[in-house]
Amino acid sequence: MTSTNGVWALAQPAAFANGVQNASPRARFTSVSCATPGNCTTVGLFKNNEGSRDAITMTSTDGVWAFARPAVFPNGIQPISSLAQFDSVSCATPDNCTAAGRFNNISDRDEAFTMTSTNGVWALAQPAVFPDGVQSENKNDSFTSVSCAAPGNCTAVGRFAYSDGTQRVFTITSTNGVWALARPAAFPAGAQNDSPSDVFTSVSCASPGNCTAVGAFLNRNSKNEAFTMTSVDGEWELAQRAAFPSGVQSNDPPAYFTSVSCASPGNCTAVGDYVLWTNGAGALVTMSSKMSPVSSPTTTVAPTSTTSTTVASPTTTAAPTTTTTTAPTTTTTAAPTTTTVTLTTVASPTTTAATTPTTNVATSSPTFTTVASLSEAVTAKNVSAESVRTLPITGKDLGIAYFAMYILVIGVLILLVRKKTYY
Repeated sequence: MTSTNGVWALAQPAAFANGVQNASPRARFTSVSCATPGNCTTVGLFKNNEGSRDAITMTSTDGVWAFARPAVFPNGIQPISSLAQFDSVSCATPDNCTAAGRFNNISDRDEAFTMTSTNGVWALAQPAVFPDGVQSENKNDSFTSVSCAAPGNCTAVGRFAYSDGTQRVFTITSTNGVWALARPAAFPAGAQNDSPSDVFTSVSCASPGNCTAVGAFLNRNSKNEAFTMTSVDGEWELAQRAAFPSGVQSNDPPAYFTSVSCASPGNCTAVGDYVLWTNGAGALVTMSSKMSPVSSPTTTVAPTSTTSTTVASPTTTAAPTTTTTTAPTTTTTAAPTTTTVTLTTVASPTTTAATTPTTNVATSSPTFTTVASLSEAVTAKNVSAESVRTLPITGKDLGIAYFAMYILVIGVLILLVRKKTYY
């Protein structure tokens, strides 16, 4: 179903060429990607005329949908009775798309595969290739998500059976249309379970080689934890688990990321779910931002004020490793209690104490920070009493105050006179 300028058209069933679909049709789309308005590609699966399950693509050009097309494999890869489906598609430009999914190979094992269209022409399906000794002899791999930042420059993620039979996650990247070998994800030492069972659910690439993938992994306590993994200029970093503030997550901490989107390299948002400390289910949002270190602004106290209190912004995160340099006569506020979810240590906020001397705080690049509600953040802040400083009141200040009060009284008397005259 398509919207044009905000108006949704009627739902439109997929159309197949004669003799392609089964007499008792069964079909499902699993993913769609639009490069420009009216130029989209959707993928999924259907029951072919022989009763087998095939992967399909269907493309609209300037708003007109073509027939759905079954995926085409090289000879000798699939059994006679095919079993394949697409689970994700990404189009960098119209007619330049990559679809990813899984198929049943000649040995009756699942394999991950991709298929790419260049200028509207689909190439043959291409199974993922792993380095020697990585995969189990009994293959069991699949793609769950793909993202293309430019034509021929895509990253697909999924899971596979490791050589020891455990389920691990992997990434694979194409550069200028050429797919590299699949690479298993790497976790920090001691993070994973002795019998890993991991899954990637989503990937997003802001530019070629700059992608973030998300999912869940089995930790040392046999509980699922949400995690992210990011590539910078084509180099994948270690997987990072999601971290929660104290008292938010259950002691029995299943958590999952289900989707991620990156607007620019290092600036992504991931969403998912987790178990609350009250054992309910909660929605999870986490954000990453990549910023250069900045200096804190200077706030000047108005001359008529008697006290000055500096309070950090409610959406600011703090870190214990920040160094603050102050002038001898300047008093700075204590670091506020953080109400954020962080995957790594986040630098102190860019808020400084009042008065002319400037307090400069070096801020490192924060990553994957989830901000709580505004009211919760404000309540959680702990402003030190040392942040309040009394300013001396001069005769000039008193004179200004008395004059302001005189003007106010005169104004009130004038209003009363006018009101009496009117009635």
